[in-house]
Amino acid sequence: MSPLLLLFVIYTASVNGTSKSSPQQYLTLKAAKSAGVKEEPAFEIVDLYPLNHYPKVVNNSVSNITGQIGSSVFLPCRTQHSLERQVSWVRRRDWHILTSGLTSYTKERRFSVHHPEGSTEWTLAVKYLTLDDAGTYECQSTVVPQYIFWYHNSRMINYDQERGGVVVHMETEPRVMSRLTIADARPSDSGNYTCDAENTEAASITVYITQGNKIAAIKPRDVNHGSLLQISVGVIFVTAILEHIFLTIFIRRSFMIIPSLIPLPD
Repeated sequence: MSPLLLLFVIYTASVNGTSKSSPQQYLTLKAAKSAGVKEEPAFEIVDLYPLNHYPKVVNNSVSNITGQIGSSVFLPCRTQHSLERQVSWVRRRDWHILTSGLTSYTKERRFSVHHPEGSTEWTLAVKYLTLDDAGTYECQSTVVPQYIFWYHNSRMINYDQERGGVVVHMETEPRVMSRLTIADARPSDSGNYTCDAENTEAASITVYITQGNKIAAIKPRDVNHGSLLQISVGVIFVTAILEHIFLTIFIRRSFMIIPSLIPLPD
């Protein structure tokens, strides 16, 4: 299920009634889950100050962000490579690219990226927080994978010389697409077909082939991944368009923020 981030605006005041401090607004982002939505890849979002003290959570577990309005927050993103100009931060509200590599693409100087030379960390810093900063921020890496693997059930078939008639074709423009072609389809070719690449979410489809008329029934595991199957004259064409094939990262953020007010007690 896709996580939701809940935004709370908290006003603080003294409880004795004799004096009131100036209201302080805090931006609190918490992870929750929405019913009926497919699970997203694991994510990690941590607000910590100063930057070099945040915990390095290797399993991308869920953390909370709490940042005072007007202060700064830091969104860490950890990749498997340290090459510059390959990691971008995108604000999903308007699909605006905030940073790409070490270059900023926004007029707002409140946004910047921290990347220690040679490291795999790309941390987005947001200064002088406002309520308008609530939203979705996504860390992306546009590195095309060197290899895409196809599996029939749990067996890799890219180079299946025993079966024969298996051809894998890969295209990289306008987006990465891999096509598996199996000639002379037979009932033994029924089963689950999975297309997978490094650090991506696999796309799968289930194929059922009958002996007589070469008709196949298909059952996509997740239609959101764009898996298709067609049968023509006994030849199986399985095309997997992996929309997340470019996301060679450990952390991907895809959140929605809901604002709400918490009233003060009387």
